[in-house]
Amino acid sequence: MIRFDGKHILITGASSGIGAGIARELATRHANLYLTGRDRDRLEKVCEECMGAGAASASCFIVDMASEESISAFSRSFSAPALDVLILNAGISQRSTAFETDPSVDRAIMETDFFGPVLLTKGLVGLIKRQEHCSIAVTTSISGLFGFPLRSSYCAAKHALFGFFESLELENRNIRVTFLIPGRVNTPISKSALDGKGGKHGVMDDGQA
Repeated sequence: MIRFDGKHILITGASSGIGAGIARELATRHANLYLTGRDRDRLEKVCEECMGAGAASASCFIVDMASEESISAFSRSFSAPALDVLILNAGISQRSTAFETDPSVDRAIMETDFFGPVLLTKGLVGLIKRQEHCSIAVTTSISGLFGFPLRSSYCAAKHALFGFFESLELENRNIRVTFLIPGRVNTPISKSALDGKGGKHGVMDDGQA
């Protein structure tokens, strides 16, 4: 079993779903956790749960992965003695056909699911470069491997993550990239997915339920 005792781990999208689940698991491995999300109340609750589960430390930060300004501000202010693991998990899904989806929604999904992780990784380059070994875990999706109905922009963003982070690993000897490729998992992602006009889908998919 890989040991995470005392490791410094940053997780995006940690206020619910897969991100919160990863945080809780790593807490039992006694890691130092830095958790980001947009919902302060839920994020603070996850932090408290992690401390109760055995985390060496747990800190939470409000970061909007769709906002370059928010990501840049966090990157400039973030201070940790090390960054052993970066888990890029935050994302938003889609429930509309390609022709029904407004271009602004296409862009919004790409901002959160692709440009957000890219900008954060570049913003933390100083910490990453200082590490002898830095692991980056990227949550993609089975929809990042092939097309899927009602997910055109989501699929595009998840496909793009593979190209960027595979290239990043090849360019940097100290970086090891792992792609997390979940199928349907019981999380709120379908409820918060965007419809063609940018509103919330608001329904739990049968497959996820």
